[in-house]
Amino acid sequence: MPLPRSDVMVDGYACAEMRRKQPWLHSIDYHALGATVHALLHTQKDGPMPIESDGGRWRVKLPLPTGPAARLWNRLFDTLLNAPPPGEQHDLHALANALQGFLDESQDRRARLKHALVESAAVLASAE
Repeated sequence: MPLPRSDVMVDGYACAEMRRKQPWLHSIDYHALGATVHALLHTQKDGPMPIESDGGRWRVKLPLPTGPAARLWNRLFDTLLNAPPPGEQHDLHALANALQGFLDESQDRRARLKHALVESAAVLASAE
């Protein structure tokens, strides 16, 4: 089965492989997940996640949270924005476990995430 290619691109919403005119499969899904997390972190209501290539790796342009979680956010976005080598897959279970552990460390973090999700749902509902 041939991998999908895209000649049509909505600026800012295309994954790295689409931007480079390379075949893509799950990359668009990873990019969309990254954009969702990015919007929650930056309380962004709409618009694309600004990314740039930095020495062959893709990263978000806007600053990520600092402090104890900085490594986790950098790992998350590096994983979601950069495809694994051919024949390999991302270890999404390990990443999900790391994120769950981060949320479990603080009730305030869970409350802020819940608030951001409720706020995003309200914005989406009002757009209908």
